[in-house]
Amino acid sequence: MFRSGQQIGSYILVQRIGRGGFGEVWLAERRTKFVTTKVAVKLPLDEQIDAETIKLEATLWEQASGHPNVLPIIDADDYDGQIVIVSEYAPDGSLELLLEKTNGTLPISKAVELTIGILSGLEFLHSRQIIHRDIKPANILLQGDTPRLTDFGISRAMKTTSNSKNIAGTPFYMSPEAFDGKRTVQTDIWSVGVILYQMLSGKLPFSQSSQGELLAAIIMREAEPLLSSIPPELRRIVMKAIAKQSTERYQTAREMRDDLQSFLLKVSQNDFQATQPMIESSQLFSQATEKMPIPFQQTAKQEPNQTHQPILVKESIKIETKPTKNLQSKKFLAFAVAALLLLSVVGGGYYLMRDAEKISSTTNQNPLENLEDIQPITFLKNGKYGFSDINKKLIIEAKYDDAYLLSEGLIRVMLNKNGVSLIKRETQ
Repeated sequence: MFRSGQQIGSYILVQRIGRGGFGEVWLAERRTKFVTTKVAVKLPLDEQIDAETIKLEATLWEQASGHPNVLPIIDADDYDGQIVIVSEYAPDGSLELLLEKTNGTLPISKAVELTIGILSGLEFLHSRQIIHRDIKPANILLQGDTPRLTDFGISRAMKTTSNSKNIAGTPFYMSPEAFDGKRTVQTDIWSVGVILYQMLSGKLPFSQSSQGELLAAIIMREAEPLLSSIPPELRRIVMKAIAKQSTERYQTAREMRDDLQSFLLKVSQNDFQATQPMIESSQLFSQATEKMPIPFQQTAKQEPNQTHQPILVKESIKIETKPTKNLQSKKFLAFAVAALLLLSVVGGGYYLMRDAEKISSTTNQNPLENLEDIQPITFLKNGKYGFSDINKKLIIEAKYDDAYLLSEGLIRVMLNKNGVSLIKRETQ
């Protein structure tokens, strides 16, 4: 038996992290003069040693390496009669252990993201004519949030398996045709569908205790529908992956992965829209200007008989808003407000200058001096704002929407700069 501290070749065993029919898997360290590297070492049991099987596994694993969702092989050799297969070490355990910690279920987004990673690795294997044949949570290791496929002990080249009668795999995750020894891309897809079903529901679609009952259920019975709390689109994807007939399942791992990515995109878009404040552009401008400080305060004395009444403003609509979930939402809102302010400044400034020119051309006086004499008053008519003198004689026709706030503010600034008292505001 193997023990902690035992050295095999250049590897020192640290802790056993797994055991199966093939042998044991140990966390080990490869120590050199300058660096110590943690690795996972698979050690076949003596009675299970088959040189051809080991060679096949190592060869397939080497072909499968080079993808972020596949755990790469590092070494395969015989050290003093002990065969070892060495791979990278995934420090965060397996998907099986994660499900045990979470009572069998994961949040929908987490489950879908993990499945997308599994399918991405599987697509890579299939492109190299390799069928995994034993996709299950114990054979999916985690490195952070990245799932990595491992354990190619019963994998075979695709070209040799379509009519193979060798029954191998874990029954709970095997497709109907797999019990007859048939292995294709769709048998791996079935296994992924079962895992996704399990992550969403906390149980297997078929979990009969005896192998005979399990086989009958997988071949003849339909899986119990997922809970209604699972979005319909996601339920459809899961049920298509575990369709009884392989021709009715996804034909490639990429096809299923694309559907899951589209589902995630729709969910993220809906979440984003649901968190955005439902505010009209004019309200955005109004809210922004209400928070802007008035740059000049009143400097001239008020006339004793001069009173100020509040301007008549349309009743504001109360809008319930939810806080944005992330920084992108806040940036989007800030950008919208800035754009509206810029448009209002340009538009309001243009009309103000044009109207000032009209006043100047008709009176042959400095516009500001004219404004001081006539004491312009803001008024509301048919939902638009304009200016009149103290005798209600029209100066600027009512044509401003919310931009009147900006126009009034600009006039106030201009008048103050020229030593003129603040304009009187009345309603009409």
